[in-house]
Amino acid sequence: MLQSFLIIGGDKEKRWQYAQKIAQERLGKKQIKSHPDFFLIIGLNSIGIEKIRELEKRLALKPYESEVKVTIINEAEKLTLPAQNSLLKILEEPPGNSLIILTAPQKNFLLPTIISRCKIIRLKEKVGILTDKNLNLSKISKIQRKNKGECLKIARLYSNTKDQAINFCQQLLLKEREFFLNEPDVKKARNIRYILKTIRLLESNVNPILATGNLLLKLVK
Repeated sequence: MLQSFLIIGGDKEKRWQYAQKIAQERLGKKQIKSHPDFFLIIGLNSIGIEKIRELEKRLALKPYESEVKVTIINEAEKLTLPAQNSLLKILEEPPGNSLIILTAPQKNFLLPTIISRCKIIRLKEKVGILTDKNLNLSKISKIQRKNKGECLKIARLYSNTKDQAINFCQQLLLKEREFFLNEPDVKKARNIRYILKTIRLLESNVNPILATGNLLLKLVK
């Protein structure tokens, strides 16, 4: 049985590159995307249970060219709760000769039971990355209670650059997922979708203050 990996820290591109490096080493080829024993799972705003079910079917098959089948779940923080539970069943009894690599900004984006079944690879954080301390999450964890003026002040404070805005949204996403796991409801699920969509917009170089301000205004509705 091969160990599954969870790559955290760094930035999105570094996590993806490191995951590819592991896959290339295991499959013995540089060009892995076209390799018959490689499977990539990604999602625009979320990764649903149907993709994990497809993974389960693929892993039931024998490798074609290599001795191992490698799967990368890139941006695993986008896995829905049903998808995470489905993935957990695979990780509990992984098929022989299979390796699953997950990437996420922080391990807390995933269920503790998934984390416990992965070897954690922690990449060096970018200089200046926002942390819980300098974000002062105590002021924003209950964002729904704030008025519109306060939301726009927060957006200006934490979204002066693209990277700062993305880090801010990732922290919001982490807190919202924690709230959802403790007490699931439609509003929290909606908020998670809003945050993921905003991160995608920020990655496409929209104005960070406007994008973050628009997100916070949605969260207070």
